[in-house]
Amino acid sequence: MIILITGASHTGKTLLAQRLLERYKFPYLSMDHVKMGLIRSGNTTLTPYDDDRMTDYLWPIVREIIKTAIENSQNLIVEGCYVPADWADDFSPEYLRHINLRCLVMTEKYIKAHAGDLRAYQSVIERRLYEDFNPDAAVAENKRFLSAFGKDKNAVVLIENDYFSDLEAGLHLPEPNENSNSIHLVQEEKRMLFICYPKCTTCQKAQKWLDEHGVKYELRNIKEENPSEDELRAWHAASGLPLKRFFNTSGLQYKALELKDRLPSMSEDEQFKLLASDGMLVKRPLLIGDGFVLVGFKENEYEQVRKKR
Repeated sequence: MIILITGASHTGKTLLAQRLLERYKFPYLSMDHVKMGLIRSGNTTLTPYDDDRMTDYLWPIVREIIKTAIENSQNLIVEGCYVPADWADDFSPEYLRHINLRCLVMTEKYIKAHAGDLRAYQSVIERRLYEDFNPDAAVAENKRFLSAFGKDKNAVVLIENDYFSDLEAGLHLPEPNENSNSIHLVQEEKRMLFICYPKCTTCQKAQKWLDEHGVKYELRNIKEENPSEDELRAWHAASGLPLKRFFNTSGLQYKALELKDRLPSMSEDEQFKLLASDGMLVKRPLLIGDGFVLVGFKENEYEQVRKKR
């Protein structure tokens, strides 16, 4: 599970992340820490005062960290204001189902009534060296976040009366079970995803082997449902294999496109896009489970993963 916390400054994002860390025992990543690491290491010309440009710079980095955590079955809390309103467009459904975004928003009434407290407590969790609390600016910033994220009612945590009561009531995060540190890339626990082309004799042999050994699996026709680029990236990372192994080198499409000669000069991004464009270019069968991806069919490999179930 990924818990992504955003919102205006002074809304308590860092405090919430700290409390969730203590509750769930999940690791926690601060976007501000990433920002300052990049700035202080000289890896960007941006400064702490360049907030108007920071989201475009930081979000692609944080986005890929989130994807990597999901692909590696890791839980993570990510906190920071540098989340774009269209953040969800950067993730396919396979990733989105693992992400819980919560945007903290304080109402104008709350800000005006608690301006003194917000100013007094602004450095309790993290020391602010150059920022002072301005109620009018805070109202405007919170309205901006509400406008950006308010379409998803589940995402917005509205703080209007009592801070901690409203926070707890608005979070409604799923409680992790005892196996919460295991995030699956297949849709059902204990059930593998078997991707095949029904007319392929190797796929037929692999499916027969699975049936004879009582292995539960979800069947997917690779011609009817192309693997997405995000899926292919996740499977490639989990497999530990060279990307070329994911190409169906004996297929008609592979030969028609003369990929034997073209692949060496293609970038990984180009190869992933090509694979995602036509399922018949992808090596099959694929067997995908908790912590493994098998490409092709070898009885000894199937037997090894069956014994580990």
